[in-house]
Amino acid sequence: MYACPGCGEPVGADEDYVVALEYEAEHGFSLHQMTGALGTERRFHVEHFRGRLGDRLFVLLHEHGV
Repeated sequence: MYACPGCGEPVGADEDYVVALEYEAEHGFSLHQMTGALGTERRFHVEHFRGRLGDRLFVLLHEHGV
């Protein structure tokens, strides 16, 4: 079971969702530094996806059912 980082609620397999990789945005972080780095896969409810939440960046990988 996946919890949506946007709302904290479970993301069911029968719901529309997006898959994104999560990275920590440390001081001085830039997108080119993600090359070769492995982020953590997260699932968001479609309507809750954001490219950034606090100090975390999310890169969209896939949309399911959208």
